[in-house]
Amino acid sequence: MINSIYLNSVTNRLNTDMHDILLNDTEVISSFLYKQVTENVVELELKIPSSIKNLTNFKCRLSDGTIISNNNVNIPIIRAETTLIYRITVRGE
Repeated sequence: MINSIYLNSVTNRLNTDMHDILLNDTEVISSFLYKQVTENVVELELKIPSSIKNLTNFKCRLSDGTIISNNNVNIPIIRAETTLIYRITVRGE
């Protein structure tokens, strides 16, 4: 199953510059796989820690320190510690 997350940003450097991911402002994920789907869409494959029961805040930190975020995510995590795929769409210019 692919979960969709929309990020509003002036950049589409997500596919090349992603350094780490912050979930719910508490869990830093630095190990993940990603692939470019289209110019503004990236698919991320990552393991959600067992401490996350509901994903409400999703931030991607780029290598230059820029943070792309969405604070309106609401994805219940049914199977923690399993690998989930997220389709990230960057909107805006």
